Amino acid sequence: MEMIPPNEPVANAIYRKALRKWALKSQANRDWLMAKCKEDYFYFIRSFWWLIEPRPEEGESIIRPFVPWAHQIPMMETILKHLGYQDIGVDKARGEGASWIVLSIFVWRWLFWPLQSFVIVSRNQESADTPGNLGTLGAKIDWEMTMLPLWMTGRQGRGLGDGDWSRNVSKHSWLRHGSKSSIVALATTSDLASGSRDTAILLDEFAKFPRGDDEAVLSATEPVTNCRLLVSTYEGADGAYYRAMHEPSSMVKIILRWEDNPSRNQHLFCIDAKNSKLLAPGGNRPALMPEGYEEHFFEHEFKLLRARGFDVESRTKEWSPWYVERCLRPRMTPKKIAQEYDRDPAGSGNSFFPPATIQVLRDRSRPPDQCGELEFHPETLFPTRFYRAHNGLFRLWFPLESASGRPPAGNYVVGVDVASGNGTCHASNSAISVVDRNTGNKVAEFASHICTPERLA
Repeated sequence: MEMIPPNEPVANAIYRKALRKWALKSQANRDWLMAKCKEDYFYFIRSFWWLIEPRPEEGESIIRPFVPWAHQIPMMETILKHLGYQDIGVDKARGEGASWIVLSIFVWRWLFWPLQSFVIVSRNQESADTPGNLGTLGAKIDWEMTMLPLWMTGRQGRGLGDGDWSRNVSKHSWLRHGSKSSIVALATTSDLASGSRDTAILLDEFAKFPRGDDEAVLSATEPVTNCRLLVSTYEGADGAYYRAMHEPSSMVKIILRWEDNPSRNQHLFCIDAKNSKLLAPGGNRPALMPEGYEEHFFEHEFKLLRARGFDVESRTKEWSPWYVERCLRPRMTPKKIAQEYDRDPAGSGNSFFPPATIQVLRDRSRPPDQCGELEFHPETLFPTRFYRAHNGLFRLWFPLESASGRPPAGNYVVGVDVASGNGTCHASNSAISVVDRNTGNKVAEFASHICTPERLA
């Protein structure tokens, strides 16, 4: 039979069925497959490794043959090259299959290579290994072992003297009895794997490890292995994962972008908000979109995205219909999207409005009608007068009443943001913002980086 695994999923599934039938015909066939899988990781995963995707997609099965996407292959090749020898950092968008890939490499080496020692680590033991919960790393390994043929895995026993391999649930481990290769699932602790010697350690979703514990884990694992795989999306511009990915070091760094994923990047486009046009990335050509999509986008999605604070003014940011749908799911915000999909550590931390949106608002604003200062009695704090001053800290977008010198009567709301007022070059402003509730217009503001909280009050 043909021994080259097809890349098309349906054809690949048919190929796998025929391959298994061929394997059962003779021991020689099975021996050939075992030798082929040992020498060729890509043959192994394209012929025998499976994925389970519980999130249904139209026309797709929940259980699928693992046929890697083109943008995943460089990541696999890089890990295979440096596994056991060098630290590897993976900067990924959510749902790009990075954890499955690392597990497949660990299990492949565990199956076919002697004296391998792998550790998989998550932020707590429940996330690392909860049997039956396929959201955990350990349960994924358990499920995969049920999908591989028995002639490949050997018989599972109850302990060292029984079968070809054993699974110890209480110790969260998998051991091959003949080759002595092992996989262990652990939780984050300051003495993680202390005293051990390991081929490689996976730190899964490392940015989500508790601050302090993340640095302790790196310190504890440094003498244990030459190869730590830091795999994560960002969780703000701090923490051990952020620093490891951005500081110069000997670590090999890999990027997995959603923009390179063929199931997510169909009909990529950039937004020309000024002209209500969707452009092809990297130029001024119209984007090739489904019929009617552009008109519908500007009538509906564009307005919702702008209202939520997404950066719809940039002409270089890349979008796709899939990405727009993720942004518009209930309670999704620019911060969450930055964290899960954009690989943007600053956006996943504290920023709310993108810089392009702020610039558009600045362009639409107008100068104040007048600037000035407010005098008040030092004991009663009652205002005595407002006087105009070119560099005054108060800005007004309305005329004061000529007789009383007061603002016109109205329904106003005042927002206050208090800063330290220490006057240093890095100090932020204390700010007062006044809005007319009847019109929604901002009518006054005060901003100063030298006003103390007491005086501001």
